[in-house]
Parts: sequence; C-alpha cells; structure tokens
Amino acid sequence: MHIWVLFTFRKLWENLADQYLQQRGLDWARVVAKCKAFENARDEEIADQIQKDLHRTGCTGFTGAEQAVLKRVLVAYAKWNPSVGYCQGFNMIGAMLLQMTGEDELLTLKIFVFLIEGILPQGYFSQ
Repeated sequence: MHIWVLFTFRKLWENLADQYLQQRGLDWARVVAKCKAFENARDEEIADQIQKDLHRTGCTGFTGAEQAVLKRVLVAYAKWNPSVGYCQGFNMIGAMLLQMTGEDELLTLKIFVFLIEGILPQGYFSQ
C-alpha cells in the first residue's frame, strides 16, 4: 500500500507540474538545457552556498551521492530563477521531493519549479 500511495503522490505532482509549465508556455527541454551547464562565476558562488547547507538537510540517507543529486537540483533551480536564486531551506524541500520521486532529478526539478512558483505566493522567496 505504501508504494502505491507514493506512486500516486508522484503522478499527481508530476501532472500538476506539467500543467503549470504548459500554462506558462515553457518548453521543459529548454528549461533543463539552460539549468544544466555552469556558465559564470555566479553559478559557482551559488553552488558553494548550497554546498554549505547540504549537511544540514537532516533527511536520513542524504549523504554522498544523494547530496550530489540534491545539489544539482538546487543549482539548476537557482539558474532557472536567478531573482530568487537559492534560499536557506530549499535543501529540505528538495530532499523531500527527491525522496517522493525516487530520486528522479529532472522530475524533482520540475515539481520544485511548480511548488515555488506556482503554489507559493508570488515573492515568497524574493530577496
């Protein structure tokens, strides 16, 4: 039963995120391409800031390889939305989503975008 519930949650969030991206007219492949490569010193600065927070995640099992995946998701979001960048606490949201998606990095990023930009009030994480 637990696996079925987790799968249902995953599909629900995935469908909601897909609808949100479609409403915004976003091509997910382009979003991913933009978020993947380091382009400048600011990207390295964000990655360093995120690295400092990873050990504070506190989710069981988030060490080593799991932290590397979490870091990639958080850096990708910061690149996607530079006006927000990275905020302390994003690591906890990202870790929870990674667990829910079975550590599917791209699905986690997609749901993260939807959650931060489509669910929370506009400007909630603004500087």
